Amino acid sequence: MNAVKWLSDTKLVSVSDDGSIAIYTYEGNPKMHSSWRVHQKIEKAHSITINYLSVLNVSSDEIYFASMCMGGTLKLWASKNDTFELIGEILFGKNLQEAL
Repeated sequence: MNAVKWLSDTKLVSVSDDGSIAIYTYEGNPKMHSSWRVHQKIEKAHSITINYLSVLNVSSDEIYFASMCMGGTLKLWASKNDTFELIGEILFGKNLQEAL
């Protein structure tokens, strides 16, 4: 795990070396034994190590996060129907040359 950020009071997002993203949800009563579970796993969100994560929490229904890999691809994700979907990406550095 390379980075972890809060999405809300009961949700976290993490990014990893294997290029995956995991969304965790807290389940249970805070006064009793409760736990975190993987709510959504995005395998191969990036093809290589993700080393940057930032969250923009506009409201409880409108949450965004950005992930960036070591190759220079920045991806923007948005909440939709209680899951996150890719809504755009920007290529930086050498990836920009490869895309042309």
